[in-house]
Amino acid sequence: AAKRRDSETILKPGDVIERITVPGKFAGARQLYLKATQRAEWDFALVSVAVVWPKGRGAIPRLVLGGVAPQPRVVEIGKTGKGKAWAEAIATAAVAGARPMSQNAYKVELARNLIREALAPS
Repeated sequence: AAKRRDSETILKPGDVIERITVPGKFAGARQLYLKATQRAEWDFALVSVAVVWPKGRGAIPRLVLGGVAPQPRVVEIGKTGKGKAWAEAIATAAVAGARPMSQNAYKVELARNLIREALAPS
């Protein structure tokens, strides 16, 4: 039977995550995590973004969105760059195909803003 990839978790009752392995190529790399919350820092994220800039000239950043789907969404950046115009283009493209549900359309703009801020901080 194929594993469902659209569920919130694939853990069964009683399963425990014992270890998460981060590939060595990201050790020492620049990383950033931002989240938008309703109340305070310790509240769960309405939307979050994590970015890692792998070491190496011309390396393309990797970006993941949280809080926008049952499981994190990888954003394919496709090219390296920098600056506000590049960040805006990536952010706009990342949410272009978004299909929000009736009560969470506001998350599209939150995601776009967080991506832009993560890629080109003010």
